[in-house]
Amino acid sequence: GSRSTDAPDESLGAWADQYLNRIKPTTKPQSLENINRQLNEFVTWRGRSSSCKTVDEQTVNQFYDALQSNGKAQSTNRDTFRMTFRRFVLFLAENRQIELPLNLHSRLFRFETTTTPEIVSKEEIIDLLTNVDGKLRLYVLLCLNCGMNNADIGKLQNTSMNWRAAERKLKANQIEFSHVDWSEGRIVRQRVK
Repeated sequence: GSRSTDAPDESLGAWADQYLNRIKPTTKPQSLENINRQLNEFVTWRGRSSSCKTVDEQTVNQFYDALQSNGKAQSTNRDTFRMTFRRFVLFLAENRQIELPLNLHSRLFRFETTTTPEIVSKEEIIDLLTNVDGKLRLYVLLCLNCGMNNADIGKLQNTSMNWRAAERKLKANQIEFSHVDWSEGRIVRQRVK
């Protein structure tokens, strides 16, 4: 068969499309939409038609500076911008389009948060706990007592809990638990007499 003599498209836009097509089968639609939006931030900044071959250490420096100056670094998704950018650059390197920029994983490219976390009052916590039940109450308690976020809770399995340690602690407090009712979102326990 004859091979095309046309050079492959080296544009950032074309490689961004290839990257999105590569990860599409294993990525949830909402996540893919977010990755596309974040990747588009870089591709638009650099220029869709610019050559992917020009992505180097200087590009990494300039892109992080651009994110800092345009406020994107202050958003709640600043770490996902960095992660999406890094994965795309790694994809380019793995496909031998560029040499891996040596500063891609530099600690200098961590975004500082300028917002202070909001402290929830005791009254707000009590109000929250009195107005939720079932699984949602369990999730709220895991967040409050264990510092878990929704991603941590989503990874939990029944085998994640050290039931022996929990049983010893509950027995020391004269409480005995019989089982965890995941459908109701609570630990079924009874006080030892």
